[in-house]
Amino acid sequence: MAHSKKVTISDIAEKAQVSISTVSRVLSGNPGVNEEIRQKVKDIASTLGYVPPARKISSVKTGKAIAFLVESSDTFVNGASFFGQFLAGVQQVFEKEKYRIILSTTHTDTNPRQKVTELIKSGVNGFILAQTQLDDPFVKVLLELKYPFVTLGRPFTALNTPYVDVDSFGGAYLATAALAKRGHRHIAYISGKLTTLAAMARLEGYRKALQDFDIKYDERYTVEGGETQQEAYAATIKLLKQVEHPPTGIFVYNDFLAVGVISALHDRGLRIPEDVSLIGFDDEKASAFTVPPLASIRWPVIDMGKKAAEMLLQLLKGEPLKQRQFVLPIELVERESLGELVALTENIS
Repeated sequence: MAHSKKVTISDIAEKAQVSISTVSRVLSGNPGVNEEIRQKVKDIASTLGYVPPARKISSVKTGKAIAFLVESSDTFVNGASFFGQFLAGVQQVFEKEKYRIILSTTHTDTNPRQKVTELIKSGVNGFILAQTQLDDPFVKVLLELKYPFVTLGRPFTALNTPYVDVDSFGGAYLATAALAKRGHRHIAYISGKLTTLAAMARLEGYRKALQDFDIKYDERYTVEGGETQQEAYAATIKLLKQVEHPPTGIFVYNDFLAVGVISALHDRGLRIPEDVSLIGFDDEKASAFTVPPLASIRWPVIDMGKKAAEMLLQLLKGEPLKQRQFVLPIELVERESLGELVALTENIS
């Protein structure tokens, strides 16, 4: 006589149309799940004849945890100001619910499924993903597993995945337009790695502003600045060498890279803003103390962390999200690195 297929929590999750972690929380008797969903899961488990597996007490860690995935420890250190504020917002939400936050890196993982599975086995209930790529393998795995997650930034153009993002297009447009309104015509963009939708959106915002101000786009004025200040420094030197007319205005992908740009401009004997105006993105606290203070695009980073955590918590409770995507507003913070082109021509000897 053939044995019937063993019922798993994946079967229950599929039948109940909820995540695996929600089923696990219900069957483990953990709080924080909507009562209607809790009863639905129990009924389906009973109908399917689910038998919980025997488990060693030492095999599964107790408590509740959220994994925060970043590409590498260098990524976290380089963006310490940003990630610190973001995690402060996340912590405000999850510490009330007694969740631990685990930082985990992904750059050395050739098997995303194995990485995610190991984290789940260690007691992780949900994921927040930072710096998602255009075709992010970790997003794909979590979608296949139907495990709760929220991304920092939009990972796919076509999928309705839950994310919190900043208006990258609008911020880039605002920065470029601010330079154009001050008379600048040779405006450059030093980008981050063009493998994320955020980097691409900022490039498109830059190009749209040029178009609206009747400035012809020249690809030589767009240089990829990488992820480090050293790479941004090298990108600035490359930019200055490859254009006939040096830029009088530069928009930089973020404030962290802008530090490398400032250093390169200083080393080439160019004054800010007398020779080159500069605008960054993120408005990090240190940007007010660069020489000169850096104009930047500001957006509410702590609010982003709180919103991402609130969305994930809702998913963990088995509740549907009424709104799956949030885009946060931006504003230009004007500082001494931003100047008028008219003033420049008067000051150049």
